[in-house]
Amino acid sequence: MNLTPFLTQYPAWQARKQMLLRRYTFDDYLTGLDFLNDVASLAEDLGHHPDMLLQYRTVSLSLTTHEDGPQVTEDDVRLAMAIEQLYEEAYKMG
Repeated sequence: MNLTPFLTQYPAWQARKQMLLRRYTFDDYLTGLDFLNDVASLAEDLGHHPDMLLQYRTVSLSLTTHEDGPQVTEDDVRLAMAIEQLYEEAYKMG
């Protein structure tokens, strides 16, 4: 899959080892936890679930498709774009 258009539009995301990776940093632990929970609900709605890690104020996400892979698929890109929209609309400061 050609990820260049996605990575150009969303430069905070990185492609490594058949995964899309992104870190988000928040002002406090509870905001990071709220974001993590919102991502979990979004992932459930889309039927595609990322690996997620909360470390104090930082949420790290890893998206990959395990079937026939691991590899990055349209499902991963679709979820990443939805996560970015969530972040921009509800969590981005300034």
